[in-house]
Amino acid sequence: MFTTIKRYGWLTSTLRLVPVVAIAAAAMIAMAPADAGAAFNVKTFQCSATGVGVDVDVSGLGGTNVCVEGTSDVDLFCACENNGGHCPNAQQKQTRPAGAAASDTLQPKNGRVRTTFSLQGVPPSQTQDAVCTAEAGTKVGDLVVSGPPLSCPGQTAALVGSEATTTFSLCTTTNQPGEDCTCVGQNLLTDAISCGPTETTSTDVGTDCVALFPALTD
Repeated sequence: MFTTIKRYGWLTSTLRLVPVVAIAAAAMIAMAPADAGAAFNVKTFQCSATGVGVDVDVSGLGGTNVCVEGTSDVDLFCACENNGGHCPNAQQKQTRPAGAAASDTLQPKNGRVRTTFSLQGVPPSQTQDAVCTAEAGTKVGDLVVSGPPLSCPGQTAALVGSEATTTFSLCTTTNQPGEDCTCVGQNLLTDAISCGPTETTSTDVGTDCVALFPALTD
């Protein structure tokens, strides 16, 4: 014989509480502050005309600061140049790796940030021949060279050109304006973008120097 335990009264009371709990939960959700990120409007986040910077336009920020972060991989094309501005020995050349990283904390004005952010020294200027002979670890702006320097006995090491690919990220930050910042682990406002590869060629060297590097002639 089975014994039936009568719990109908308890069940009825519990069921009566369900609508009350649901209404209370809905009220709490309605009163909770909305996600601030939902109001952010990324109007522009794209590679700049130079290909080594990023154009930023974000509105709806209120008083929330923004972090723009960039990292760049750079190839420096160096060759040994004679007094006539030519590169007579095709073997006396080097593709030297370099990298750059920089960030900036931007404060909105009237809830909006509009700027173009670029890494300093990317690409190096035509007069920066010294990046070809500088010791590894030398910093030029945000650019840090690596690898062995180019040796040109009796000639001059010249920067023939460069190729750079830069990745930019955009996020909110609690850092103060002008401070370095990072988007790692932060609230990204949009997907990161990659700009490049962007090639630059020096006008101070002969065409035979440029021809030594396929990346500059493709």
